[in-house]
Formats: sequence, C-alpha cells, structure tokens
Amino acid sequence: MLNGKYSIYIDNVKQGEFNNIITNSGLNIIKKYLTGSVAEWAGSIAIGALNTSDPSTTDTILQYEFARYPINLKSYDTSTGEIILKASFPASLIGKVYELGVFSYVRNPFSNGFDDKVIFNFDEYWTNTGIGTTASLSISGRVGTNDLAIASGSAYAIEAPISLDISGYSNTDYLDVLYNVTTLQASSVRSASIKLSDNQLPTPSTASIVISLPASATGYKVYSLPVSSIVKDSTFNNNVSTISITVEGGAKTSVLTIDSAKFRDVSLSDENLCLVSRALIGINGGDTSTDSFTKTAGAEMDIEYRMTIS
Repeated sequence: MLNGKYSIYIDNVKQGEFNNIITNSGLNIIKKYLTGSVAEWAGSIAIGALNTSDPSTTDTILQYEFARYPINLKSYDTSTGEIILKASFPASLIGKVYELGVFSYVRNPFSNGFDDKVIFNFDEYWTNTGIGTTASLSISGRVGTNDLAIASGSAYAIEAPISLDISGYSNTDYLDVLYNVTTLQASSVRSASIKLSDNQLPTPSTASIVISLPASATGYKVYSLPVSSIVKDSTFNNNVSTISITVEGGAKTSVLTIDSAKFRDVSLSDENLCLVSRALIGINGGDTSTDSFTKTAGAEMDIEYRMTIS
C-alpha cells in the first residue's frame, strides 16, 4: 500500500500537512521505476489555484497549475520508513495554493520548451486605454496579487507590455482563463476580447481571441479555448510585446473577476510523463482560510512530500 502527504514550510517553519491520492498513472510509474524500466518517477512538485474537484486516481493534471519546480532533495528516513521529496519555490512567487501535485517530470521534452505558461495575472503594469469606464484591479487574486474586477454593466479596456513567444503552441493546446463569479446572472456570459500585439515597428500585427465567461453560477471556474480559436493577422510573428483586454458592458448584472490566463500544453507525450499524486489544502470548493495557503513575496517556500510503502 502507498500512502503520502505533503507539508508546506515557510522559512523552514512547517505550516501544515495535507493528505494525497496516488493516481493510477503514478502507481504504474513507481512500479516501472522499481523494476528499472524508467529512470525517474518523481521530477517536480507543482501548485494550483483551483479545488472544485476531489483528488482522484484518474487525475492527470492539476485543475489550474500555476507554478512547478524541480525536486531538489530525495532521501529515505529510516526512523519512519518514509521516502522524502522536496522542492523549493522562489521568494518572488505570489499566490494562493489550493492544490498540490507530484509530477514524474519537470518539462515535457515533446513541448520544445513550450510547456504550461501563465501569460498574465494582473500584477503586470496595466493601464486604461480610454475605452469604457476606468478598470479596477482588486487585490484578491489567486495567481499573483491582483485580479480584474468586472462590475455590473461596466465595460473596460486595459493594456500592458509583456514579452512572450507563442510560436511553439499548437492548435491542439489551450488558453485557460481562471475567473470568479461573485454575483450571478441567469443564462448570462461576460465576454472579453484578448488582443496580442507583436513587436513589429512601426505597426504591430495582432492576434485576438474572444472569451465568453459563463456567469450563471457563482464561484471560481476555468474557461478553456483551443489555441486554434486565436485569429492571427497573416503577418503576425508570434513575438508578443503588448497585451490588451476589452470587456463588454451593456445589460449585464453579473459581477466577476478575471484572475489570470495561461497556455496549457497538451502536446504529444507518453505514459511516463504523468501526475503521480494530487492533494487539496482543504475541501472541495472551499474558500476559507483553511482551504488554501497564501504564498507572499519574500517568503521562502519549500514543499515536502513523504511517501510510505507498506
């Protein structure tokens, strides 16, 4: 029998323990490792910002992964009979951790460097463009500090400079948007246009995508669209230097926040690149102080995973 648990340490002080589920693919790769069929079974520890599903043996990804770092310590505790893994996260990282996972790999070699990547989280330098009302950034983000508040009936347009190469994301990859509905409107969506401008001067070429965020139920959700939904100018060079977001207003009474967006890589892989274990900090769908862990800037965070085999 395999059992495991995660512990979070801030500046070497333990903050809590969280029990896990070993996935089916995780169990298989551990068996392969023990028989010498693969060279590795645990390459990284990842954190995510969503908890609307219980950990399951069939899980293959975190619901909304936003950071992953390599395991830098592997040891065996003879006094407890535990295998110990540890990964360190940078002091600059900011976010709320709702889910944890061990992966068998750090980077997918089939992705050629274009793995999952958060492209904005509203901690960038955003400015209003003069279209619609003045946008409001609130400090309630799960990924980073800020999110974009979208009030009832209000329209906004904001932009920020970024440096992003998207040339390696294929039409089968996804753009995932994490958002939170705080006031619902039955059978309603809030639409936003995301425009990417490249670095060509004097006239950049653009790529754009429309996201339609359902607002008929409250709570945090992920809205996903395939990269094939991005409409690109014929001269767009995939080297993004500016991102802009325009949010529709009109007769919309729903209130929501957009937290962040990421590219999710689903490139060719194999069964040895897998999620080994997943855990929640708290309960399914919970959003109290006991359901997440807040990582603040300047704090050194280590996540430890201990597994027993009996």
